[in-house]
Amino acid sequence: MISSTLRENFEKVYFRKLFARVARNFHTRSPKQKENYGEDRLIDNLARRGRRSAYKLIMLQAAVTGLASTVFFVMQGVNSGLSALAGAVIAVIPNFVFATLAFSHMGASATAKVLKSFYWGEAVKLLLTIVLFSIAFIYLKAAFMPLFVCYVLGLIVHWTAPLYFKQS
Repeated sequence: MISSTLRENFEKVYFRKLFARVARNFHTRSPKQKENYGEDRLIDNLARRGRRSAYKLIMLQAAVTGLASTVFFVMQGVNSGLSALAGAVIAVIPNFVFATLAFSHMGASATAKVLKSFYWGEAVKLLLTIVLFSIAFIYLKAAFMPLFVCYVLGLIVHWTAPLYFKQS
């Protein structure tokens, strides 16, 4: 009897505090935020899922190009290995930046933001690719063949991604 009364009192106090906390958080939101609260959580979930799929692809790209640069390092020496590694970096880093920028917004209510983030992501990806190629040839004095083999291998992995990943 005493334990059940104690438990009931604890539950009342606990739920009262929990309700007060939820109500306080809800009342600090603007009416528009209250209206879109569930929708925003769903949209964030969608953006997170898209970003996660893109990051899986980027990890696959990094693994394949890293393996190829290791093969170049073992077979042809340090200069070829570093050149191949530069090609791998040039293929992977811009795609990572694009995925991060492109999947920062989601949802039908943010179509303008989604479109803008995709355009910005693609522009930054293109500029970053140009800058990284310039750095590879000017400062690293990279060998042409290993660099482009790993770069093209990274692109092929990216283009054939629908064959590897099943969308659910």
